[in-house]
Amino acid sequence: MRERLWLHVGSHLRLFRRSRIVLAVGLVIVGFWVLGVLPFFFGGTDGNRFNQLRQVSQQLAVLGWFLSAGLGLFVTSTHLRNKSVQVILTRPGSPQIWLASIFLAALVVAAATQLAGALITFALSVLWSVPYQVGFLYLAIDSVFEAAIVIAMLTTLGAVVHPVVALLGIVLFNEGTFGALRFGLSMMVAQGQGGSFVAAMKGVVVAIHETLPMLDPFATQTGDVTQSLRVSGQAWAYLGASALYSLAVTAMCFLLSDLALRRRSFASTT
Repeated sequence: MRERLWLHVGSHLRLFRRSRIVLAVGLVIVGFWVLGVLPFFFGGTDGNRFNQLRQVSQQLAVLGWFLSAGLGLFVTSTHLRNKSVQVILTRPGSPQIWLASIFLAALVVAAATQLAGALITFALSVLWSVPYQVGFLYLAIDSVFEAAIVIAMLTTLGAVVHPVVALLGIVLFNEGTFGALRFGLSMMVAQGQGGSFVAAMKGVVVAIHETLPMLDPFATQTGDVTQSLRVSGQAWAYLGASALYSLAVTAMCFLLSDLALRRRSFASTT
């Protein structure tokens, strides 16, 4: 089973490498990042190099996040479009392994991009003579967990709806959006506006907001790490909790993806 899993993972990684879509999107994202960081290399003083390095590190984390976030969706939608998923789902013992390999392949890319970002940050700290802070590594690891959650969500949505709809869904209807709606409706209810309709809408929004996965469940408790790059023992504990949370979200999304693909395969054969 392990050999079959890594065989599928290798196949997905080759698909990423050979795909012109992945290459084009990656080049566009990297190009925008390069344009954004060029001023850091041609300006700055010894006094603000630390702040510049912190900004570069954060941008590298976001860059790696974007480069890996949609890969699970890409693989799922590609196999659904060319109907090859029907062959996989009718083979005994392979559907769950194939689906797990999608999650794992995208996570491998996420970890690789964050590792590359961490190495670039370290190289710049040496080049600019800026003391390297362990917070840089902390934020890179935390970004891997965030990417895992997005990968899981997009892969699940890709098994249910068109990839464009999946992307729009996660951009427009995410935990942040419903958090803002929840706050606004709570203010209206507190001020006595809208009556029972607004109160009912608030209940619906609260239920959805509590159900949707959070990308950074402990952002409030670890927000100072981003600014100071100093990591306390408590912050490491929260990082471990984030790992468990991302694992739980991934497991739930895996089960939902498996169910959706099986239903889709059954519907296409009847």
